[in-house]
Amino acid sequence: MPMPAVILVPRTLDELSFEEVFSQLAASPPDDPVTVDARHCFFATPFGLTALLAIAQTRSARPMLLIPEDPGTVAYWSRAGFFRHAQAQYAMRGAVPLDTSSTEGDRSLELTKLSAGDDMDASVNRVRRRVLRLFANVLQLEPDIAIDLATAVSAWCGNIAEHPGHVGWVTAQSYRFRRDYGTRPIVVVAVCDAGPTVVEHDDRRQGIDALNRHRGALEARLLVRSGTVRRTFSPAWDDDDDPLVDQLAPFAGTLMQLTVPGRSEPSRGTAR
Repeated sequence: MPMPAVILVPRTLDELSFEEVFSQLAASPPDDPVTVDARHCFFATPFGLTALLAIAQTRSARPMLLIPEDPGTVAYWSRAGFFRHAQAQYAMRGAVPLDTSSTEGDRSLELTKLSAGDDMDASVNRVRRRVLRLFANVLQLEPDIAIDLATAVSAWCGNIAEHPGHVGWVTAQSYRFRRDYGTRPIVVVAVCDAGPTVVEHDDRRQGIDALNRHRGALEARLLVRSGTVRRTFSPAWDDDDDPLVDQLAPFAGTLMQLTVPGRSEPSRGTAR
């Protein structure tokens, strides 16, 4: 058996830096063993955490995960429910928390497994309720918009049931986003599915189209990574990515991240 290839996880793991992980994985055939080294990772977005779970399904042999060394990072990943799900996807090495149960407050949705073999309707309904609470309470969106967005996210999650043999995940987190003109709350929702890509199955576009209808009015940002393509629908406040990036390292599935801002809070004094 060949020595495992070491996949280095960036210090900050988000929708853009994860391309480093995809590129490294592409150099190792799916049958070869790999070790995903996250020891020096200090921060991961919802996209980063769901993508880490998704890539394990693309390997024939169960990969090894070296967990972060920073106690604060481990605590955050544990609260998000990452280790509870990672136990089924990885062999893990490091100071894995003995208690892998998650803690879900009013400002987050813990990592939730989505599988055709589980009680999918109950899981999707729970996701819808939690995301609706985030949109309504944290962002204070208009009720009809909050309901439409939550329904669209739950519909996207429901698509995973159409791909037996594959598992998906969804999670959401709220943050404070600071710009020169003030601070505003944002909610970031990530859904991943290691099943067929959006391009291969046109029915998978339904969730994207539904979410995109409200994106402009809300100044929301929608990113979809599928196959060898990353598409980003960006508002005026975000210019970090090109609208379309092609010929990327392949990923046999779909990863979606929706970022929705709330109302701006005017700055008071000098921002620090």
